[in-house]
Amino acid sequence: MSGGLLVVGGYGAVGEPLCRALTAAGILPVIAGRNPQKGVALAHQLGTTTRRLDLTDPGTWDAALAGIDIVVMCMDQEDTALVRLLFERGIHYVDVTASDAFFRRLEALPAPDRSIALLSVGLAPGLTNMLARGLAGTFDRPTRVDIGMLFGLGDHPGAAGLDWMAEQIFDPHRRRDLKRQDFGPTWGTRRAHVLDFSDQHALMRTMPNVAVTTRIAFESRLVTAALFGIGSWFAGNGLVRGVLRRSFPAFRLGSRTVNLSVEAVGYRHGNRRRSSVRFLAEGESRTTARLAALMIRMLMARPPRPGIWHSHEALNVPAFLSAVETEGIGTLDWSWIPPTLIPTTAMAS
Repeated sequence: MSGGLLVVGGYGAVGEPLCRALTAAGILPVIAGRNPQKGVALAHQLGTTTRRLDLTDPGTWDAALAGIDIVVMCMDQEDTALVRLLFERGIHYVDVTASDAFFRRLEALPAPDRSIALLSVGLAPGLTNMLARGLAGTFDRPTRVDIGMLFGLGDHPGAAGLDWMAEQIFDPHRRRDLKRQDFGPTWGTRRAHVLDFSDQHALMRTMPNVAVTTRIAFESRLVTAALFGIGSWFAGNGLVRGVLRRSFPAFRLGSRTVNLSVEAVGYRHGNRRRSSVRFLAEGESRTTARLAALMIRMLMARPPRPGIWHSHEALNVPAFLSAVETEGIGTLDWSWIPPTLIPTTAMAS
């Protein structure tokens, strides 16, 4: 792939470190968004330019897309109009957001003839998809994958992420089943709570007969219990949810750890087996951005055939996981099965 790369929301909590990571890898992005003035200082530092692209104003799209071959989306959207336009023009699309409802709308579009749409890019979804696919591939018949995420309280995720988290915790329809998940020697086994992350849904649509569940915990057991306890007691209460959401900054006392624990169960040579892997890094937004940049680079270097793919369908799993460690994005700790035994994915060309 050649030509320009446009990052929509390139001055946001994930977009800014993503633009920095791409630039460090020799890919100079154009920074775009509804208010491009917010990206001017960053563009000056990186030696690039900004453009105005308002997702709600199609009149801004033509000028923003001039000379662009890849659009990377770091902003939530509901309408598929922009993506349909990209497909019509043969422009590739990479989505670094996490709405399964939007992913399903994209999956329902006619398959593009020239464009590639890469979904589930970043940390969760993204790395979680790749780890789940990798572990499942070590079984003759995988049956279940449990994805656990433990986050430090000293991190500073973006406002959109905090809004989503509060909405999820207070969702009256949220699943209440817990699982004790092992997050390694420092954090130990924790009670992790189900949240509606998109990775589990995309994995179950693409890996039939495998049950996948994503759960979350925080480094403080007390804060985890308090947040989910309040969310359960006051489920659906917008007033209490608003108060709690505004109080989130007060919880920022602790580390910036990002800890994933993925466990898979299935049958290998007729025997029931369990495999697991843990991932450890620091800083959710920065880690998401570095993982997304790696996926974008792999997509550009070895693109799959045109179509709408999730990362675990389109990218080479062992090559990606190897690069995660060699580039210092994070460390992987495998149990039962080494990454060298993980099969490559079918869609990579």
